[in-house]
Amino acid sequence: MSSHRPVTFAVLALAASACGILPSRSNDAPIAASERIPALLSRSTRVFDGRTNQELDGDPMRAIARAISGADVVFLGETHLDRATHELERAVLALLADPDLERRGFSRRRTVLAMEMFERDAQAALDDYLGGRIDEPTFLARSRPWGNYPSDYRPMIEDAKAFGVPVIASNIPAMLRRKLTREGQAAYDALTAEEKAFVPRTPIENPPEYWARVDNVTRAHGALGMPSSGDSSRLFDGQNLWDNTMAESCADALDAHPGAVVLHVNGGFHSERWQGTVWQLQQRKPNARIVTIAIETSTNVDAVEFDGDEPIADLRVVVHARARSEQDGAAAVTIAREHEFRLHVPSGTTPVPLFVWIGDDGETAQDVIDSWRPILGDEAAILALEPSFPYVGEDGIRGGRWFFPGSAAEGGGLALGALDAAITEAFDAENVAGRNRLDPARLVIGGARSGATMAVFAARYTDSLAAKFLAFAPEARDEFGLMTLPLPLRPRTPERLLIVHDSGEEFWTELTADDEALRLATSVSALADDPVAREWLEIGVVRAALGLPPASPNPAADAILRDAPQHPRALRVARTLARRARGVGLTTPPSLAIDAAAFADGMRLPRSSGAFGGTTIVVLPDDVANDVFAQWKALENPDVINKVSRFNRLRVARGTGDESPKAVIEKLRAENAQRRDFLLVPATFCASADELRAMRDRLGPLADELRLEFLPGLGDRLPVGDAKPANHP
Repeated sequence: MSSHRPVTFAVLALAASACGILPSRSNDAPIAASERIPALLSRSTRVFDGRTNQELDGDPMRAIARAISGADVVFLGETHLDRATHELERAVLALLADPDLERRGFSRRRTVLAMEMFERDAQAALDDYLGGRIDEPTFLARSRPWGNYPSDYRPMIEDAKAFGVPVIASNIPAMLRRKLTREGQAAYDALTAEEKAFVPRTPIENPPEYWARVDNVTRAHGALGMPSSGDSSRLFDGQNLWDNTMAESCADALDAHPGAVVLHVNGGFHSERWQGTVWQLQQRKPNARIVTIAIETSTNVDAVEFDGDEPIADLRVVVHARARSEQDGAAAVTIAREHEFRLHVPSGTTPVPLFVWIGDDGETAQDVIDSWRPILGDEAAILALEPSFPYVGEDGIRGGRWFFPGSAAEGGGLALGALDAAITEAFDAENVAGRNRLDPARLVIGGARSGATMAVFAARYTDSLAAKFLAFAPEARDEFGLMTLPLPLRPRTPERLLIVHDSGEEFWTELTADDEALRLATSVSALADDPVAREWLEIGVVRAALGLPPASPNPAADAILRDAPQHPRALRVARTLARRARGVGLTTPPSLAIDAAAFADGMRLPRSSGAFGGTTIVVLPDDVANDVFAQWKALENPDVINKVSRFNRLRVARGTGDESPKAVIEKLRAENAQRRDFLLVPATFCASADELRAMRDRLGPLADELRLEFLPGLGDRLPVGDAKPANHP
């Protein structure tokens, strides 16, 4: 399923209905069980038979009504913060209990609403509020509602009050749950008579297959835990107490309200696969007719399909994820976002493998193509994605990131979706064009550093990409230990191969010990510190994975890596140059000196990306010799950049006086106050982040008045391998 995010539809529904632009999925008139139910809900919802995965015909609300018509208990498995989910839950309650149903020709059923969101000791407060004996502030003070009660559960409680529906607080009080989880049977036996009314009378332990799911989902959270006694029994595990109490509450509601249907609202995990609370209810009421509904969300409802999925509920209802309710003071809306990608397919007719490389933070898709084309030539196609999150670093460099600290899982999910879509599009585009150059049996996906993190995530969580995955020095590796494993797998999940090269071998070996259960064969190897050894390893592993012969040694290319500054950004530049050298078979190490002659044609100098052009300022060192400075200044007249692009210009600067970047900018703005777009690039191979920050600091308050860009240097634009770089920063 797509991301679990979230929505309220009322205003949009009314506008769309008035304009007549909402197509119906069938000729059935949709059930408008209550004026409270937005019309758009029926049009943005799909209902599937959960056992066959086939979509049910007709209006979604009618399909749900038919499915629950003979039930004694209906479980609504929800995503707690999804707004569309809560709209659907209100609609289901209205389908059962709204008095207006009788006027519309439908049978109203006596209904009891039971909710995980209230603990048993809040029952008296619920009863008093629904009965009109206390006001809402008093009710809220006595009932300890969840933080998202006002936006997500209050509407349902108010509906129940209007319909005359009893509400059951079905959950175990948290204080008692924690006590029993810590102290086990001894604490249970010592409960007071009052406390015993709030806990299950006869706890039953859930079966082993359920605990496999629980352990997978909660492995990063120790909140549920095992009893501190060390007993292997999980009778007093927090999850077990939850399920027992909610099931017993449903059973008691059936006894207290004969003939009524109990509608229980709970987190989806508690009722999926008829386990947890559902299984516990079956032990107590084996003859009860139970219908489970899994409410799932998608940003593209029309594209959802469940072919081959294992059954998880009697009904799977998919709603449109558009908004998340407030959490920690912030709500959210979900919108689609583009991921640009670049695809290089060699000419010819013979099918070639597809190599997908996920660039590191700061690498563009074009950087990736430029880096790997010299290594793979015409032997493989190359696909590269732009990172998900554009950003500007503290050093002023614009780039992209796949994730931020603490969000590798969210970034991985976004990257995996983009990878899946881009790869599908690449194959489709080739098929449409009639070329069919890409061999689907030879798909390799790799990355280094942050890109490697995304490659590992994709390998472990994909259910569609049959590929070899390569990861070199993944970052944020500890975050993988906090992620839920994707179990159980969908039957169509392909077998994959994951190769990890990293210095943390022990970590990866332990983390991936059970990867066979994911249909993932994982191997872990060490990664050398030496940049030349790393480069050879990366090239060798990639070519082997693609089924290509090893690359030939090239001492000249190795020398470029050894001679370059040894900080990460400079090594990235050196790697690109070294690969150009390999691609053309250079035998003599090229000069890495940055001099004016190499940039005299203007083609290799970067240009400002301002919408109406801008100024590139090449910044020489403070102590640069006057003759060298004069050689660079000669490029201003005639302006070699302006000859290439009429809306761009070149200026050369140095020091802190009249020739400084600040003085150059002030002079240009004195000529034309509208000039605000400036790109500053030091005339060096690759400056460090500290050097770039110092360059910006020298501008003082002027920097805040400008649209500034920075590049770390001109090393990647040297004429090594006769490759001309892209004409943008």
